[in-house]
Amino acid sequence: MFRSCLSTLIGVLAMTAGVLASSEVMAADHVSIVIDANQKHQVIEGFGASGAWWPSYVGDFPREKQDRLLDLLFSDRGIGLTIYRYNIPAGGGKEIERPERATATIETSPGKYDLSADRKSLEILRGVRERGVEQFVLFANSPPPRLTRNQMTSGGDGGGSNLISGQEAAYAAYLLDVATLIRDEYKLPKVSLSPINEPQWTWGEKWRGQEGCHYTPQEAAAVIQQVVRLSEQRKTGLRIEMPESGNWDNTQSYAEAIFADKAVNEQIGQIAMHSYWTDHETKLRVAKSLQERFPDKHLVMSEFCQMSHGQGVGMDVALDMADVIHDDLTIGSVVSWQWWLCIGPGGYNDALIYANPKTQKIELTKRLWVLGQYSRFIRPGFIRIDANTDGNALRASAYQSPSGDRIVCVMTNPTKDPLKSEIKLQGSTLRGGTLYITDRLRDIAELKQQQLPDVVIPAQSVCTLVISK
Repeated sequence: MFRSCLSTLIGVLAMTAGVLASSEVMAADHVSIVIDANQKHQVIEGFGASGAWWPSYVGDFPREKQDRLLDLLFSDRGIGLTIYRYNIPAGGGKEIERPERATATIETSPGKYDLSADRKSLEILRGVRERGVEQFVLFANSPPPRLTRNQMTSGGDGGGSNLISGQEAAYAAYLLDVATLIRDEYKLPKVSLSPINEPQWTWGEKWRGQEGCHYTPQEAAAVIQQVVRLSEQRKTGLRIEMPESGNWDNTQSYAEAIFADKAVNEQIGQIAMHSYWTDHETKLRVAKSLQERFPDKHLVMSEFCQMSHGQGVGMDVALDMADVIHDDLTIGSVVSWQWWLCIGPGGYNDALIYANPKTQKIELTKRLWVLGQYSRFIRPGFIRIDANTDGNALRASAYQSPSGDRIVCVMTNPTKDPLKSEIKLQGSTLRGGTLYITDRLRDIAELKQQQLPDVVIPAQSVCTLVISK
């Protein structure tokens, strides 16, 4: 009994120290991965997450706790995200059932703004920028109350459209005013403006728990047209992101309506969508259709969480997320992948980190580290290249640095057994690399000097192999 316990303890200590236990190697099944750097796909812009809601209470935490959270998310001491999504506040929202989800009123009168009203959110944004993040998406969930039909920001009556007809230009002015003001005040290098968010949902029909606004495809097109034209007139240099549909299936009808306008089609080069309620087969079908219909547009996956009650922090939910990331990058060839909430209060599977508003207790999730298996190593400008496996157990994708001197291969093993991978680079011999592992016991743990071509991928893990050529 003692010998058995001692053996188990030695195994655990070896794994946490960054060494694969011998039992892990001996039990491994065999799969092969062939990487072909000559087969190039999309250029990766980055990985990110959203700053909606949580700054309202995290902004009251002591500075050292705020710094720790932002370091975990946006520095190389954590997962190194390179995109931050700031929620443009609509204001008002007295009817919103979750008060922490109501945003600040920054408009003092049409065309006049007081950014200090959203001080907490903007100080978090400043902290993100100080950590070297260059890409910011400023997104809006609703027009301000003065531009809505019912003077509410949580959706139209009965879930219908809520922007007053004929006020598209006024709403465009509001969005561009706020976006350029924040960009200039906080010296943000690269800013995208997203005027509408999940337009197909019937916000306000049964629930008023957050901001939201329904648009038909034609109504969404009318808003985007005004934003693009006014942005061009002002020479803002902002990139316009659209339509941020809530799932892949609803994307094409909005894209067709929006890109029917010649000026919009010329100015917008990507289609943003969310991966909620979208399975593998649907992604295959929609990606093929969008590529055929809009061959010159890149796809962006701009929001996803696991949409379920609970507070999953383990590898089970993290592996589910890894499946979504892999499919979106390889099926949709998305140029960026963005999780929903950086931080949440708990009770829902929507956050990378949980931070309790009352106790200020911080709890890290395996989702955080699994996303980091991508975001820390696949940097902006990396190019996805082919990575083909000889079975369904292991999922792999590969990426090459812009200079071609580094290859990153991310591998997910969802099975309960380790897998021994033979990794080959088409037309070249691989000598060695560094493996990083996230599993039940490890968080991006580094294993140096892997003797390629054979690499053991532990059970229920996500691993990243970094190869310098």
